[in-house]
Amino acid sequence: MAAGYREVAVTLEQAADQHKKAVDLYKFELELVGKSLQDKAGYQAKASEAEEEGKMILSAGYREAIVTSEQAVNQGELSAMKFSTSTYEGLYWLSEALCLRTQADYQSKAIEAEEAGKATLGAGYREASMTLIRAAEQHKQSAQLCVIGSCSDLGYSTWHGIGRSIQAKANYQAKASEAKEEGKEILAAIYAGAAIISERAADQFKQAVEAYIAGKESERKNWVSAGEAFESQVEYQVTSMEAQETGKTILAIGYSEAAITSQQAADQFILAAETTKVGKENEGGSWGNEGSSLQKKADYQVKLCKAEKINQITRAANYREAIIVLQRWTPKFGPVVKL
Repeated sequence: MAAGYREVAVTLEQAADQHKKAVDLYKFELELVGKSLQDKAGYQAKASEAEEEGKMILSAGYREAIVTSEQAVNQGELSAMKFSTSTYEGLYWLSEALCLRTQADYQSKAIEAEEAGKATLGAGYREASMTLIRAAEQHKQSAQLCVIGSCSDLGYSTWHGIGRSIQAKANYQAKASEAKEEGKEILAAIYAGAAIISERAADQFKQAVEAYIAGKESERKNWVSAGEAFESQVEYQVTSMEAQETGKTILAIGYSEAAITSQQAADQFILAAETTKVGKENEGGSWGNEGSSLQKKADYQVKLCKAEKINQITRAANYREAIIVLQRWTPKFGPVVKL
């Protein structure tokens, strides 16, 4: 037990050193390294305590989290090193480190839930942990592309979307399990749905990557916009339900309307991409314009309900007018198509 705590003390000293460097050098990625080391120290202490009590399965679960935390530390340090030469490569490694840190958290929560006899909750955390492995691997692959000189603004918006969406899926999977454990079935269903839509967003970014590699910029742009619209839909749906949970009914309605509009925008962007893909550039452009108008409308719907919530009457009126204008001038090349 004493040896275990000495190990913890060493790790905490390393964490303090990283926190100091983060402050001195203004590097967020080193702050992440420090936090991952703090996490590791916590898992080390818990593993030692579990071993002392003869709970070897529990201890082994914490040991898994320790290994993952060490990986997060390594990738965070790599991120700090790469930021000096390539911002995009640094961002990709940082994203991987963030995934790994969260994965370690879910690993520890899974074993704790299982130890407490909450098998379903534990399985949910394990599922989320496995999804984060996918997200981390995607960020790693994106970083490796930078090594061979494939980093750019367009490349980042395309490649990063895949890992970001898969990462969001994992977090919603965990939240769905937590809500179900608390008996909040409707909220659990919303989070589960958000996980599904996040995977669909990732699919659009994958299509964008294919278009990017093929040099088809118009098509790539529409796939990226479709993915981002699905991300907005998820965010607005979840915010709507969370507002409903806290009794903020008007706010919930506003976000729900925005979620529907974002879904419509995503559908139009998909149609734009598919149409452009077969060589119909003008028609694809019209569908893309409609998607853009719909997404702007969704964003203004959110701004409107926020302004109304804090009683900003003039600003709310401006947003309401903007929505009316967008409805009036949204290109009507055809009906909204659900694919």
